Amino acid sequence: MKQSDPGEVRTHAKTLRVLGILLFPAAWLVIKYGFSVPDRFLPGPIDVVQSAYNLSPPIFSHFAATAVRLGSGVILGAVFGIPLGAVLYASRSLRDLLTPVLISMQNVPPLAVVPFFILWFGFSEFGKFLIVFLAVAINLAMYGLRALSGLDPKYQTMIKSYQFGRFSALRLFFVPYILSVCLPTLRYVLSVSVGLVLFSELLGAQVGLGYLIQTARSTFSMSLVFLVAGISTLLYVLFDAALVAFWRRAFPWSVS
Repeated sequence: MKQSDPGEVRTHAKTLRVLGILLFPAAWLVIKYGFSVPDRFLPGPIDVVQSAYNLSPPIFSHFAATAVRLGSGVILGAVFGIPLGAVLYASRSLRDLLTPVLISMQNVPPLAVVPFFILWFGFSEFGKFLIVFLAVAINLAMYGLRALSGLDPKYQTMIKSYQFGRFSALRLFFVPYILSVCLPTLRYVLSVSVGLVLFSELLGAQVGLGYLIQTARSTFSMSLVFLVAGISTLLYVLFDAALVAFWRRAFPWSVS
């Protein structure tokens, strides 16, 4: 059997990805104009683009506000959650103390707690940041604990044979190991965090993509809803691509 040329395989894969990206707008145009769907149900692409020009502040300000809330929560959540997972694994007492609480918090649907944060913190930026921070930190901490708990016994024997101190084991092995395997979980939590930010902005904000959804609902502007959906997707794609690029460069031993 003739083996496929790696270059041809990559070209074929890229072609399929491009076609996949073009599939949605093509279907949009066919449904909109082929079946003459009214604007109140499905706006045209031109109407969606024009809706961005009628915004004050401009769409970039809303995009930037949401991006800052998302980025700060995800970054600080990862910085806190990954070491926490390693600490929980290294300290049995701390693990027994905190794990039941963290598991309980992890099992609560993230969107269900947003109204409570609005009541506690009002429309402040801290509440929106804290929602994303906790979602990222708790999920990464529990994932890190599970990853380390499933270590091959030979690695545990190696750590004991080198007689690492607790801090040295954290710094030299536990945290780097979590970093090597947690990228898929972090990407998943990133996608959840996008929804959390938008929902928190929808319930209480003066600027942001979620605020635009609330505005669109008040004005019955379906074109604005489509605009926010497209911009939100772009926000996630940019963050996800930046995350993957950074992770592979900063942690070259990563197997993800």
